[in-house]
Amino acid sequence: MTGPGSGPVSASDNPCLLPLRGHVPGVTHHTVQVNGLRVHHVLAGEGPRWCCCTSSRDVVRLADQIPVLAEHYSLIVPDLRGYGDTDKAAGPL
Repeated sequence: MTGPGSGPVSASDNPCLLPLRGHVPGVTHHTVQVNGLRVHHVLAGEGPRWCCCTSSRDVVRLADQIPVLAEHYSLIVPDLRGYGDTDKAAGPL
């Protein structure tokens, strides 16, 4: 999540990002490098894979839905660029 004129805000900086930081059983946090950017995502559940690409910018906004969906699916939920713990890209999208 970013604020006006600021860079990415992590859970350690902002308590509103804590719902998925160890408080949801079965949710694990990961980062991968994609085109030079560090991309944060969570994995949860078992079953058919489902990548939840959301317009809500970061995984925290899905905190209530992830445990329910994880009962049926293997979820991959990334933060969008510049939000949550994902790096903000320099230049246009």
